[in-house]
Formats: sequence, structure tokens, C-alpha cells
Amino acid sequence: MKIEDFDEAFLERFWSRVDKSAGPDACWVWLAGKCKNGYGQIWHKKKVLSAHRIAFILSGGVYTPDQPFTLHSCHNPACVSFLHLRAWSQKDNVRDCVKAGRMNRAKGGNHGSRTHPERVARGDANGARTHPERLARGDNHYSRTQPERLARGDNHPARTHPERVARGERSGNAKLTEEDVRSIRALVGYTQAQIAKKFGVAHSGIGRILKRKIWRHVV
Repeated sequence: MKIEDFDEAFLERFWSRVDKSAGPDACWVWLAGKCKNGYGQIWHKKKVLSAHRIAFILSGGVYTPDQPFTLHSCHNPACVSFLHLRAWSQKDNVRDCVKAGRMNRAKGGNHGSRTHPERVARGDANGARTHPERLARGDNHYSRTQPERLARGDNHPARTHPERVARGERSGNAKLTEEDVRSIRALVGYTQAQIAKKFGVAHSGIGRILKRKIWRHVV
């Protein structure tokens, strides 16, 4: 992306979504839509763009293959202040996330399914077995009893409200973030297998990212 990619109408729409009331040295907070990690997002030419990356580019900032990420010195994902943003490498980005406590997720032995296994409904204790009469199957399923409620074709929400479709890291099944995808596309000289191992995803997924068959909205 370059400054020239944004016309006056877009810039006016962009800055109308920013709260600068705290002053020039404080965080300029993004007020509109955000991803699950708290980073601002905005639609531009049928793509979802990261607000902080746009702000960095508008300030004259430049991304390079070695520094494809944006560092928030304030550790506030919703901030788009020029003074709080700079380009950053993958290694430094991960180190900064750990330092800020944004990667301390419950994994492995700390996950609730392991710390409190008695709370997990398994086997005969699962609701599907304790109350089978509550399951809507066969002719009792709503798709047969009330087929008019099914959103198909042009009535499907994906067509009537495309902006609500959870794409990329907004999807609950996403293993990568938009920053990861940008880093993958910026890696030169690595095989797809090496990249897949580095990010802990399938080899085929890396190929689809590089060919822009998936994560097409990330620029």
C-alpha cells in the first residue's frame, strides 16, 4: 500500500473514526470495527485493511521484507497515532507480544480441560446421551419442519451482509494472524515446507497463501 492508494474521501472516512481528544502525544484510538485482537479495521476497495498499518503509511512509514510488521510502542492495539508506530521484524514482534502479555494463552497443562477434567461432559455424560430427545434429527430437524427459514442463495447472509463474514484472523478456526500472513508472503528464499514448519501450519496452506487463494483480503 502507498499513500497514493487513498483518496480524500477515504482519508476523511478514516480519520472520522479516530479519537484524538487525548492530545497529540497520547493514543489516537480507533473507534470503529476491530478484529478479535483489538486492532482497528476498515473496508477499502472490497478489502479489509488494518487501521494501524494505514496510519503508519500515511505518516510516511515504509515496510520492508525484513520489517513487515508494525510495533505499537504504547501496546494499545487500537492506537493509530503516528508517534506510537514503527516497522518491526517477526522476531521482535513476537518478543514484544510476549513482553506485553498478548501471547499468554491457556495451553497444554493450563487449559481448563486439563485443570478441571471433571467439568468436561464426555461419553455417557454428554448431553446428546443424557437427553437424546432434545436433539432435532431427521424429519424433526428445523430444515425440514421450517425450510422457509433457511437462508439460501441470494438470501444468505454472506451475500446480504458480506461485511459481517468472519474472514482471516476474525475466523474462530484461524491459526494465523494477518501479520503472520504478511510475514509469510515476505519470506524469500525459504521453501514452503520450511515456512509451514516455522508457523506450525500445513504445507498446503502455505501454498494457498502464497498463491492468494486464501487470505486474499490481506495486503
